[in-house]
Amino acid sequence: MEMANMKNSNYRESILSYCSNASNSSVAGVCMMSNTWKDEQHPPFINFISSFLSANYFRLNFVPIAPDFMFNCGDVSVAFMFVTNWDCNDSSSIFYRVQKLKGQFANLYVVVTLLTKERNDSFVCSYFKYGIELGGPIFMPVQDLEMGFEKMLKIAHARGICLDLFVSILGLVLFLVYVLEKLRTERLQSNFVYGIEERVVSYRDGKQIPRG
Repeated sequence: MEMANMKNSNYRESILSYCSNASNSSVAGVCMMSNTWKDEQHPPFINFISSFLSANYFRLNFVPIAPDFMFNCGDVSVAFMFVTNWDCNDSSSIFYRVQKLKGQFANLYVVVTLLTKERNDSFVCSYFKYGIELGGPIFMPVQDLEMGFEKMLKIAHARGICLDLFVSILGLVLFLVYVLEKLRTERLQSNFVYGIEERVVSYRDGKQIPRG
């Protein structure tokens, strides 16, 4: 049991280390690829992924993770399940895994490569058969492997940009609220001081000040 806890702890620390390195360097982000998924693919496709990530300033790491891919862009982590070979006779295992990952990752996308009409029809039937909620998670059917990975990178990058923009806007709003509150406080203090000075002058001149 202690060995299992130690293994899980080391795994979490390695993931956090990768994310931290991405935030502290000049790269756009980090792409973490599952070792298991990598071993199931053809080497030329892995080479394409490595080159494509490098061209877009992403670092690639091979790690033992549950999803096929995880992208870290700033403070955003996006998980992907990348089905490169749709099996018309075994769609149940794919959707079982989708449901399992859905419960573990808030930002989950499923990319499915459908090269033929037969596979496309099988996917559509299976999608409704297993009662997948629309948008939970989002499925993206594609016609080739390269297109699928390019879409994954675009989504991960866009999610990171959206969060950065939201944080910037939120910071600006909070700053404006602070400034307005500061001005309001100074105005109240100014009115209070003015009221005291007016009373002092009125008493000095022997004027009667009505009680408010």
